[in-house]
Amino acid sequence: MPHNNQNANLLSLLPFFLLLLLSASYLQQSHARPLFACDPRNGLTRGLRFCRTNLPIQVRVRDLLGRLTLQEKIRLLVNNAAAVPRLGMGGYEWWSEALHGVSNVGPGTKFGRSFPGATSFPQVITTAASFNASLWEEIGRETPGEDPVLAGKYAASYVRGLQGDGAGNRLKVAACCKHYTAYDLDNWNGVDRYHFNARKITGWH
Repeated sequence: MPHNNQNANLLSLLPFFLLLLLSASYLQQSHARPLFACDPRNGLTRGLRFCRTNLPIQVRVRDLLGRLTLQEKIRLLVNNAAAVPRLGMGGYEWWSEALHGVSNVGPGTKFGRSFPGATSFPQVITTAASFNASLWEEIGRETPGEDPVLAGKYAASYVRGLQGDGAGNRLKVAACCKHYTAYDLDNWNGVDRYHFNARKITGWH
């Protein structure tokens, strides 16, 4: 009987030790991650104006742009955006964005080992079939189908989801139409970006 009690006591301690191991692993990973711009632990950048969330967005953007050299700005406009270490900005490969599954072509979804991975959503035609507009505001990917009314609602919800409602001073993004029409990703019925009937396209869009 005492032997059984001893086993029971050991089993009761098992969740505690598992939690301890998980916590140690998390702390090890968090310390391994580099310090990014505006990270409270980053003494070089945390006091800069573009890191202060209580300032208006325009002030923060102006401050950040003013700190970038012309060469750094140019390097941020290409697919492989270069790092700006002095501002805590890591490099990024924009082409690898996990739109169509888990990407393995570069740091776009591996984030240079700073983060383990990225969320990968289903193909857009699948999410559009839900007719859930609130879902579209959370994720937006390519074309939702041929119906122009549905596509218009999808695009409006997607842009609102990306840009927000304009309130607050949080960092945000600006939506940009890309590959809007005659895109050759699916090569639907021979229609691509190089060969298509403009009159027929205007009838669809």
